[in-house]
Formats: sequence, structure tokens, C-alpha cells
Amino acid sequence: MRAGIFAAYVAVYAVVNAGGLLLLRTALGSRSGDGFGGLVSDPRFLSGAALYGLGFVMWLGTLTRYELSIVYPIFVGVGYCSVVLASTLLLHEHASAEKLIGIALVALGLIFVVR
Repeated sequence: MRAGIFAAYVAVYAVVNAGGLLLLRTALGSRSGDGFGGLVSDPRFLSGAALYGLGFVMWLGTLTRYELSIVYPIFVGVGYCSVVLASTLLLHEHASAEKLIGIALVALGLIFVVR
């Protein structure tokens, strides 16, 4: 496993995954009674679904190249941390001390997984 390429791949996955979820959240949050038809015509929803789908394709591609016991905790941990941080910064959601401690613990766990 080439560490630099894998790290870049994980970083792109984190951006794609978090971006997709943030777009889906903003599209869903702005809907009040439009129904499913209105939702699927929202560009934020379509973009978010496309990004989230791309993240899934990246996940499948990673599974063909690397060990599941390494890739799964890295992708889940990085995905969790990136979504919490992005939703705090961009959607102004509350980040409690407990969440921030949890992110730090997940990051610490990732260090142990990659060694």
C-alpha cells in the first residue's frame, strides 16, 4: 500500500462523503411539504446524491485493493470526523465537548489502526 496515494484517496473520500451528506441535509432541511417530486428536482439533492454515490463507488474500489480490516475503520473514522466537523463549520450545528472528545478519540484510534 503506497501510503501517500492511499492518504490522498482517503482525503478525497472524506470530502466527497461529507460534501454529499451536507448537500443532502441542506436540501432536506429546506423542504416543507414539497413531497418527493420537489426533492428530486432540487439541485442540492441531486448533487448530494451524486457525491454520496461517488463516495460509495470509491469505497467499492478501495475494497478491491486493500484489506477490509484496515480500510473499514479508516473510512468510517475519517467519514465520521469529517461530517461532524463540516456540519459544525458549515451548517453551524452544535459541537459539544463530548463530540470533540469523541473525534479526538476516533483520530487516536485511526493512528493505531494504520501502524
